[in-house]
Amino acid sequence: MGEDPESSRSRRAGLARQSAAGIGTATGFAVRESALLRERDCGELRGLPDDMLGFDPIEDERAPPGGESMAGLRARVAEAHDGLRALRREADDGRGVAWV
Repeated sequence: MGEDPESSRSRRAGLARQSAAGIGTATGFAVRESALLRERDCGELRGLPDDMLGFDPIEDERAPPGGESMAGLRARVAEAHDGLRALRREADDGRGVAWV
């Protein structure tokens, strides 16, 4: 039996936080979380292996039932990228911004 999807997502988010904390400690960068930086919401398909779906969820632009479309994902990632670029421009100490 596979891992519970919610447990897996929570574990990966925890690992990302640990990575960000380590980078922050090593570099002095402030660590900020953003709800924009998360995995695609696959809705009712969450946790199902791709080979059980009968289609490629990356190539299919439609939102799965209760989930996020690829266009929605791309828009969210673009918004996160724009926000990161703005943070970088605001940094006046010459240091970079880590995106984990």
